Amino acid sequence: MDIKTTSDLQAAIALLEVDVSVKKRILTDQYHSTSESLKPVNVIKSAFQKMVDSGGLADKIIGTSVGFGAGVLSKNILIGKSTNIFKRLLGTVIELAVTNVVSKNSEGIKEKGLNLLRRFTNNNHEKN
Repeated sequence: MDIKTTSDLQAAIALLEVDVSVKKRILTDQYHSTSESLKPVNVIKSAFQKMVDSGGLADKIIGTSVGFGAGVLSKNILIGKSTNIFKRLLGTVIELAVTNVVSKNSEGIKEKGLNLLRRFTNNNHEKN
């Protein structure tokens, strides 16, 4: 811009003030957006969302969790709170066997768990 008169200078100053105001507003909005995304709850939600979207890691975690839960449940049902060392050893073997079988062969259970996780994360994103 070629400034030759006082009115040209005033127009240039007004234009620069508008530019500063717009950039300040953009910077403020970006700050608020960044600070919101860095809250611990939102970081955890984002991590779960990425895990659900990637599928592989979430699938393994859910499969292992379901398998572990089934193993512990089967041990408690079959053996209970026995103090007999042989029963406790047998219970541990049963627990490990059930955990391995369920975690490797439970595609239906894994899929239901993933759907549940997706619903949870989608509902939280819709609320924000």
